[in-house]
Amino acid sequence: AKSSGADIILVTPAANMKDFSPFKSEHRSGLNGDERQKWSGLFGSGEAFHQAGEFREALERLQAAAPIDDDRADLHYRIGQSQFALEQFDDAHASFVRAIENDICPLRALPEIQQSVEQAAIRHVVPLVDFRSIVEEACREGYGHDSPGREFFLDHVHPTISSHRLLALAIMQAMTLRGVLSPNDQWGDASIEEATQNIESRIDADLQTRALTNLAQVLGWAGKQEEAGPLAVRAVQMRADAQLKVDPEALYYAAINYATTGDDERAIELLGKVVQLQPGNAEALWRLGALLYDHGQFSAALPHLQIATQVN
Repeated sequence: AKSSGADIILVTPAANMKDFSPFKSEHRSGLNGDERQKWSGLFGSGEAFHQAGEFREALERLQAAAPIDDDRADLHYRIGQSQFALEQFDDAHASFVRAIENDICPLRALPEIQQSVEQAAIRHVVPLVDFRSIVEEACREGYGHDSPGREFFLDHVHPTISSHRLLALAIMQAMTLRGVLSPNDQWGDASIEEATQNIESRIDADLQTRALTNLAQVLGWAGKQEEAGPLAVRAVQMRADAQLKVDPEALYYAAINYATTGDDERAIELLGKVVQLQPGNAEALWRLGALLYDHGQFSAALPHLQIATQVN
């Protein structure tokens, strides 16, 4: 909420969903051991089929797990991912919302919170900037679906620079309608584009990439490697484009992303650069040695594994 005297603008957080998983929830009480085992088998099989690109088979197995326990946030998230891959966008949207509702640690605003914000705006007769609807509409226009993910957000809650621009413009519009702001006659698309270029030109690439790397670290520590990896890859590319000094932390998390997505060659290349920059990085040494070993390069793997053991 932003207040200016009696003028208040309320902003509802967007329920971004497609690329950002919820925290895993516990099984509901009352399940016996056989039911838990069957659920885990179906869920694991569904995940494996999804990773292999067999989305119909993945969806079939994931949906078969729902009658056993449909309170798991991770289940509905994976169902939504498979539905999305099959271009069942409406069903996917509903599944992603269900995942957010069942999240054991709901860092995103639940529908009840969004409804409370909307009701407060009506009750106090103040402008409402519905960021959720703004982002979903932009997502539909630009991508053909209304389940925004990395197109608009860095993680589960933080908008990208372009999404902040959408929000800023919406707030300005609401303030103008309220009479708080009075743009001059020259304000229009050309002025907005000029202001956009002026602001974006002042963005410090070094600070931005460091922030992306820090976010990748946090997500990695939280066990969300699927979300951490792409951020690190982006940070590495941005530093290269800006001709900045190589950041070993970004390289490391980018390498893990490549390894988990099957690009071992690229992962080995980046991990090699990491250990050159940080010879005592035990994690990088161990992962590099393990990858080389898996590819039959035993003589190359051995010294990395030995050093990793000594460092630990």
